[in-house]
Amino acid sequence: MPNSIYSNESWYSTDVQVSILYATMLSLSKSISNVQLSSKPNIAIPGSTITFKITYSNMGTVSAKNVVIYDKIPSQVTLATNLNGSATNWQIQYSTNANPSQDYNSTQYSNSYISKNNVKWVRWKKSNVSSTEGKCSVVYTVVIK
Repeated sequence: MPNSIYSNESWYSTDVQVSILYATMLSLSKSISNVQLSSKPNIAIPGSTITFKITYSNMGTVSAKNVVIYDKIPSQVTLATNLNGSATNWQIQYSTNANPSQDYNSTQYSNSYISKNNVKWVRWKKSNVSSTEGKCSVVYTVVIK
C-alpha cells in the first residue's frame, strides 16, 4: 500500500501515469514537498500547501511522440497553482470529470480552470519529447481542505 499523508487513508500515492503512442524509454518519478504536519504523526494541517513534482526524462535514442502525463488531484485538496517546472512547451490542461479519457486528443480537458475547487485531474501534453530532453519536471501545488 502506498504511503499516505493522512494516517488512515491512502489518497496520496507516488504512482504516476503516462500515455505514449510510440515505444520509447521514458523515465518518470513523483515527489512531494512543503508538507506541514501537525504534532500527530502523518497528519497534514488543513490550509497548508503541498507541492507535487513529476520528473521525466527521455532515456531513449528517439523522440517520444504525443506524450501525456496526467495526475489525479486528491479529493482532500484544492488545486492552487500549476507550473511547468523545468519543462518547456507542455500544454497544461484540467478536467472536472471523475474518469476522463486520457487520450492525447481528449476533449474532456480544458486549457483553463473551470473551477479550481472542482478540478479532479491535471495533465501535461506534448507532441514531441526529444531524446535529448533529460531530467525535466512538471509541478503543481494544492491546498489541504
